[in-house]
Amino acid sequence: MLTTSGLEAYGFDVRSARTAAEAEAILRDAESLRFLHVLVTDADVGDGLALAALARRLRPSIQVIYTARQPHRISAAHKVAGAPCLRTPYHPHQLAGIIGGLQASTAPSATQAQRAA
Repeated sequence: MLTTSGLEAYGFDVRSARTAAEAEAILRDAESLRFLHVLVTDADVGDGLALAALARRLRPSIQVIYTARQPHRISAAHKVAGAPCLRTPYHPHQLAGIIGGLQASTAPSATQAQRAA
């Protein structure tokens, strides 16, 4: 899988699924879910939008990235809040950049980290 190998090349730990059923099983596994921070899902596949909604119900802090041939056709009402959409086809560096941006925006600031310590 190009996406998996591309993200691994950028240093990400990747858990991939070939089908929506596989992805749902990973999301419903409490141990796996603890380590999932970003879900990349294909919005062009019928279950892609549903997987994103399920992921957010099970772990509200999970970041979601949609991929789609025509991102502008995805209704905001069907997307989870704050989820960017990457037009396909894409290069792994584009996806890695979006993931990095999401992680940076959700990382605690130095002040927040000091308060937690």
